[in-house]
Amino acid sequence: GMRQQLYRLRPLMGVQSLAVVQRPAHGPWRVTLLYVGALTKAVVAQAQQGRVRSIDAGDTTLIHTMARRVVPDLLGAGCSLFDLHMSSVRLNGTWAFIFGEAAVCSPVLRKLNLESCGLRGPLPELRLPALQVLYLSTNQLTGGLEPLRGCTALRELEISYCNLTGTLEPLRGCTALQLLDLTYNQISGGLEP
Repeated sequence: GMRQQLYRLRPLMGVQSLAVVQRPAHGPWRVTLLYVGALTKAVVAQAQQGRVRSIDAGDTTLIHTMARRVVPDLLGAGCSLFDLHMSSVRLNGTWAFIFGEAAVCSPVLRKLNLESCGLRGPLPELRLPALQVLYLSTNQLTGGLEPLRGCTALRELEISYCNLTGTLEPLRGCTALQLLDLTYNQISGGLEP
């Protein structure tokens, strides 16, 4: 009876080995990878199949060909990744130069961390309706907060030590926002309750 219930419920089981995820059958378990390490073709391939829940590639090196796959394969429309952490990965360029022009529109991504990556220039439009946590601090980003209008589920937003300008008006739709850090920018104005 217990086995039948498990097959019906299909519980989620997080693992940290790519080899486990690549095996064909896991019984009733929906095995997903909680990956830590450099971003590789194998990890991206598993993510495209919905087998990777979280990627922590912080403090690693990202080769240009893999950087071009981040947005379409991990942050695009058909993606199932919940968490992408790439802080301190030396990207050193504009978003378009590093990641390309593909739409950032994952319907399920909940956390994105690109702190201290050397990102320059304006942000692309982020259409991430499930995004709750966004960390972009200590980059050389420019422009306003308008690209964040599609991130209405935000609870935490940290974009300090950048070169952002404008007002807080684009965040009006972020009604769940609990933590906002925009220090060392030129953001002005306020939001009425």
